Amino acid sequence: MKKMLVPLALLLTGMLVQASPGGLSLRITSPATEYILGEPINFALTWKNESDKPVGVAYGFQCDTPVTHVHVEGPVRQGCAERPNWDIIPGAQKLGPMQEKASGFPKEFVGIVDKGDYEVWVEYDTRSLDASWTQFEVFPTFVESNHFKFKISAPTGLDATVFEKHAIDCNKVGLSPDDLLSRYPASTYTGYVLITRSVPLGGEPFASMENPEQIYKERWSGRASTQQSIQGHVKDNTEKMIAYAKSADLFLAAHPDFRYAPLIRRQYALCLGFTGRMPEAIEQVKVLAKGEGKEADEAKAYLAAKGEKAEKPQSGSSSKKN
Repeated sequence: MKKMLVPLALLLTGMLVQASPGGLSLRITSPATEYILGEPINFALTWKNESDKPVGVAYGFQCDTPVTHVHVEGPVRQGCAERPNWDIIPGAQKLGPMQEKASGFPKEFVGIVDKGDYEVWVEYDTRSLDASWTQFEVFPTFVESNHFKFKISAPTGLDATVFEKHAIDCNKVGLSPDDLLSRYPASTYTGYVLITRSVPLGGEPFASMENPEQIYKERWSGRASTQQSIQGHVKDNTEKMIAYAKSADLFLAAHPDFRYAPLIRRQYALCLGFTGRMPEAIEQVKVLAKGEGKEADEAKAYLAAKGEKAEKPQSGSSSKKN
């Protein structure tokens, strides 16, 4: 097993574990513990002050004295590591009592691209910083995060076909988002296109579907000067919503348990509702309400306000989680 150590300019934003003497704790997480080759993987890093007093946290690093390190055990490929230019800015950041901040980094940052078992953890070490840091209330300390373990396997089925035909350097899938949507709508890789694709009115609450004309007026009228241009804007965005709904329908039929399915289903429901397919939109909201998380909670609240109950998905619509 190879081990990789990466100095990382302090990432302040994301989950956690053991508290340091100063009250600081650190946790690294990822949405799953099993992935396939070419699948995006992002790690969340959360810093938390577990004490009842403010804690100073160094950010940036001073040339050759990094304070944060990412460790990886597993078949890392250093030639595939993509390391951006982190700003070297000495300074400090205070975390208030019980306050937390999170950030993240992708697997490519540390060269995780091949099959195998991996273990990732982060260390924060200020013991080598000079005494001037005390003016920012940054004192010598050492914090080690939890050790996050996960596995990357070879893709199977349709995903294997996509990967074998279109994998490029460092095991990336070399297809554009539009190509994935049009050529492989049921592939796991396509799910990541759907969660990142911008959807018109995708941030609206479910209740807004009941009065689309009002939403169009509030959101879009100010962007056009004439009635004709307004209608053109509505037409263009309606076409985008219809296209997203079609792609989401095909994908969710194949992967109802995809780890980001709730987000896709929420967007799918809104697209249906805003394009005149309200009964179908409600059915998707009902499916969404049977799950857990913020999308499910929103769906439950919407149905409760309408006096409707959530329903179980139709039998037979199950799939291996991806």
